[in-house]
Order: sequence, then C-alpha cells, then structure tokens
Amino acid sequence: MVRKIAFIFVCFLLLSTGLLFAQKLPKPIGYINDFAGVMDQASKVQMDTIMKALNDKTGVEMAVVSVETLAPYATIEEYSIELATEWGIGKRGEDTGVLLLLAMTETKI
Repeated sequence: MVRKIAFIFVCFLLLSTGLLFAQKLPKPIGYINDFAGVMDQASKVQMDTIMKALNDKTGVEMAVVSVETLAPYATIEEYSIELATEWGIGKRGEDTGVLLLLAMTETKI
C-alpha cells in the first residue's frame, strides 16, 4: 500500500512539473518576438522583412526571440528545444527551422 501511494505521489510530481514548464512558454507573435523589449521598432520591422523573404525564397523558417529569463528552465538549450517544439518552427521532418534565442538575465544566446 505504501508503494502504491509513493508511486502515485511521484507520478503527480512529474505531471505537475511538466504543466509548470508548459505554462511558462510565451506565445509567438511573428518572426520577431521581443518579449524582453530590447529591440527598437525599426530593427524589428527590418528583421521581420528579412525573415519573411528568407522563408519565401528558401522555405527556412526563422524566429528571433528575446526573453527576460530562462526560468524555470535550467539551460538555454532546454528552453530553446521546448520553445521550437511548442511553436513548430520549420517544416516537420525537413529541418528547416532556425531559432535565435536571447536570454537577457542569463546573458545567453
């Protein structure tokens, strides 16, 4: 009986951790996603035009994302993989997605 309760408790912890991470990812707003507010408007417009042209000419879909912090994720790699998967950057099975992620607090790219 104790094992069963312990198993249920561990399952609950794992599921709740997954839900916590899923809630922390921002929603995409375009090719340029300046959630940290570090890019000026002219630069965002210019980069958006370049990203659209890149997608139209090559099929490569690129997203530039700035965030204040990676928290609750431990590494920028973990955050970027979760974000790219959640957003569906690029075409499935073709490796045509590129994500440039800037984490301001951790000073990571």
